[in-house]
Amino acid sequence: MHICGSQGGTPLEEGINELKTRELAQKNNIKIAAYGYSKEVEIAKRLQQIIGKEVMDELTFVSIPEKKIFLTDKLGDREAELYELISSKMIEKSVSYFDKLSQVNDPFEKAKLYESVDYGEVYQIIDNYKRRNYSHY
Repeated sequence: MHICGSQGGTPLEEGINELKTRELAQKNNIKIAAYGYSKEVEIAKRLQQIIGKEVMDELTFVSIPEKKIFLTDKLGDREAELYELISSKMIEKSVSYFDKLSQVNDPFEKAKLYESVDYGEVYQIIDNYKRRNYSHY
């Protein structure tokens, strides 16, 4: 169960929810099993480094159709486009996993299936953004 459950449904949204759950649990000294969505959480952390924790905290509760407008208003077009690109690429890279997930009951098989999700292109998108926009990275 997420302590912070705004909306899910996309890999990036799930990663953000889990990231915020972990942050709230740590802040409030609540013990949780922080093992779900590890790949998605890592991407959410990297995105948070770019857009800032305060913006990410607010973004968590903005509806999916409004996220681009919110980010454009807060940070500008580049960051809004970055968010959309990351989200769409994560969906593309995980669609096979999510399609097969409901057909698998064995937890070991689910873990093996999750290992097949490769977000390498998403990391490349983030790295390219940082190189173009932040020479101090």
